Amino acid sequence: MTPLPKGPTNNILVNIQGLMDPIGYTLRMRERYGDPMSLPKMDGKPVLATGSVEGLRSVFGGAAGGP
Repeated sequence: MTPLPKGPTNNILVNIQGLMDPIGYTLRMRERYGDPMSLPKMDGKPVLATGSVEGLRSVFGGAAGGP
């Protein structure tokens, strides 16, 4: 199994900061951890986040020259 991308691990802090400033927090986390990144949900399980086509391709394994 391929390891998940890096990301913050404190699920309570992530959710509080994400609620207070979702766009700013996401941009700061993308700058810190890269794209794509893992974000923990309240139950501690990760969710993958990306903001680019390249990030989607790296998550789903699509070809770089594909649609």
